[in-house]
Amino acid sequence: GRYQSDGTGAGHGGYGGLRHGNQGTWYGSAFNPNDTGSGGGSSSYGAGGVGGGYLRLTVVRVVKLEGTISVTGTSGEASNSGGGSGGSVWISADDIQGNGIIIAKGGDGKGTGGGGSGGRVGIYLQKPMSFEGLLQAQGGSGKEAGAAGTLYIKDNNKFIPRKRLWIDNLAIAINKAQTVLYEAGVVNYLFDELRLTGMSRFEIYNLQRKFQTIQVTRFVSDGVGEIAIRKNQTLLAEVLEAKESHLTLTTNIYVEEGANLVVASNLTVDGATLTLDGKLSNVRHLVVESGSAVKFGITSQTTLMENNNFVFQSDPGTQQFASVTLKSGSDFGAPLNLQISVGTLDMKSGVTLRGKFVDIKSKSLLIGRGATLTTNNSIEAVGNFGGSGRSSANGGSGGGHGSAGGVGYNGLGGGSPYGTLYEPDRPGQPGGNGSAGNTAGKGGGVIRIDTDILENDGFITANGGHATQGSQAGGGSGGSVFISIGSVFSGTGTVSANGGRADGAGGCGAGGRVAIHLKSQYSYRGT
Repeated sequence: GRYQSDGTGAGHGGYGGLRHGNQGTWYGSAFNPNDTGSGGGSSSYGAGGVGGGYLRLTVVRVVKLEGTISVTGTSGEASNSGGGSGGSVWISADDIQGNGIIIAKGGDGKGTGGGGSGGRVGIYLQKPMSFEGLLQAQGGSGKEAGAAGTLYIKDNNKFIPRKRLWIDNLAIAINKAQTVLYEAGVVNYLFDELRLTGMSRFEIYNLQRKFQTIQVTRFVSDGVGEIAIRKNQTLLAEVLEAKESHLTLTTNIYVEEGANLVVASNLTVDGATLTLDGKLSNVRHLVVESGSAVKFGITSQTTLMENNNFVFQSDPGTQQFASVTLKSGSDFGAPLNLQISVGTLDMKSGVTLRGKFVDIKSKSLLIGRGATLTTNNSIEAVGNFGGSGRSSANGGSGGGHGSAGGVGYNGLGGGSPYGTLYEPDRPGQPGGNGSAGNTAGKGGGVIRIDTDILENDGFITANGGHATQGSQAGGGSGGSVFISIGSVFSGTGTVSANGGRADGAGGCGAGGRVAIHLKSQYSYRGT
């Protein structure tokens, strides 16, 4: 830990709470745990907690445990001091039996001190583990909790080695402290089971940035923690040899730029968030269940792999699927650009698909009642269009686009009109600020749809944003919606690029531009 007004928790299996620089950092091996814990950081009132010890136990036959093996760090001693980190337990035997306790928990921070990290437990058995007691390496609580430690179990099931890694942390904490695994010289990791529970975040550290493969046969998760896949790492998640395989993902996963997540051809995200700045490989059919989210960054890609080689890679920032089904209450989109090529995109009732610039190419786009495809209120000043509103403390003017923006206080002119009527592709512009900065409505974004069939019973919107109430600011202008339809345009929904409302003496934003190119007779009954 570290001495400061609030002492940091000590690190070991992961980072201590309130870590600072190299203080409270992780260390040690999950596979060969042989380090003691460390002391928690002192505060201005006195000393922090003490780290747990180290136990190496080698038994020829069976360990029978009904009591407790503890290498737990102690809690901070003085007010606002950090907890000590858990130590290490390394057991080798034929089997472990009993209902006892093996614990390498981090100590709690006292007052506003940080919790200590959990330690590391490694268990190597010649038979299937019979132990029915408690294995625990949670971080300690505090102003910030410490990270979970590592529980690594290698036993034999009918002489077939089984490798399990468990990361279990506190169920309630204000932070997700990071647990780290690093084994010098190892580039290929195989886990028959990876269990992630509680407020935790787990990554395998890639010191030399070498290409690493992480294969997980089975995930167990409560949907709270997160796994981070770093640059040059490939995670094979429950991948089977069959071409048509299925995976229900219940673990939150973040894929960094330069990393690759390889999963089943049929992927269902259920109760989890999948965040992609890197590659998502081999998924043809994607289902996002209620309460789940898939988020794409500007460097994300979808790929197809055969024999560990890429046979297809989409352009960065674009995604390609055979079908995508978004269930009610799911979240799907990108903070900036979303470019997706899909056979069928089915947005169920209540779904929201967000972005600033959304480009969809599909055979069928189905937008259910209450579902929304939107780029509303997303654009700050972009390009040299002359469309931004002008600021005035007494009343900013509105952003322009399809026409001039609304006039502000004392005749302050709105933004100029710009763009094309037939194939609109430019975003809206923000209004002018009023009595304070960042109070004007933002411009609407751009939606581009190229599909054979569009059934819209929901909302396709690129509306400008409203000014902040009480600000005297201007509204943002609507963006662009450009839709090309090969055969069928049906439904009773709404397509809009409306300007945003002003406040007080401010000017409203201009409407944007909507163009629909249809190769068959117009039969849409919506607005």
